[in-house]
Amino acid sequence: MQPVDWNEYARIAMGAWGIPPSEYRNMTPAEFWLIYDAKARQIEAAGGPVGPPTLDEIVLFERGIVERHRGHDA
Repeated sequence: MQPVDWNEYARIAMGAWGIPPSEYRNMTPAEFWLIYDAKARQIEAAGGPVGPPTLDEIVLFERGIVERHRGHDA
């Protein structure tokens, strides 16, 4: 089992998901995984891979949504 990379989780939560740093610092692990599960369901609903996505897949999915949204605003 690999050690947990808490910096990676922070990067995802605050970067890709837009959670403010103060909220991330006060978040419980259960809250993080609840958001993760919601994001995973969004990926599956959008026709993404079946099964639990990796955190990197969630980040890429989130970036795709932002990029598509920006494209529609132009």
